[in-house]
Amino acid sequence: MPLVKTQLKEVLAKRNNIDGKIKLGKLKNNISITDIREIKQENMGENKLILFEYAFSTDYTLEEPKDESLGEIKVVGELLFVEKKEKADEVLKEWKKSKKLKGTLLKLVLNIGFEEAQIEALALSRKVGLPPPVPLVRFRG
Repeated sequence: MPLVKTQLKEVLAKRNNIDGKIKLGKLKNNISITDIREIKQENMGENKLILFEYAFSTDYTLEEPKDESLGEIKVVGELLFVEKKEKADEVLKEWKKSKKLKGTLLKLVLNIGFEEAQIEALALSRKVGLPPPVPLVRFRG
């Protein structure tokens, strides 16, 4: 399934003010597919355009003070793919029925969405003073 376009719809980065000593807990990144729909386009021949919408978030819950949050990052994006009508109809029917994707298509969409969102989240975290949401490579010597 060839990727035609990626696009961000919404970004949010927020850092909360917390007084006193803080201890960051484990960062939790989450991504999910929130919608799949056909994009009508003329002259597509035997193909259809399918838009996958995803939502990515990073949870900055603190260990100390307990149950406080240092902030949040959210990214909502869209991935546009072209696919043969038969396969596209199958994907759209399965989504309408169960709100799930299967196998390699699920991995493909999540991997591309996660990569796009992590790049944006990394830039956003720096702008608002949050720790990077992904581990950065460090050299030791």
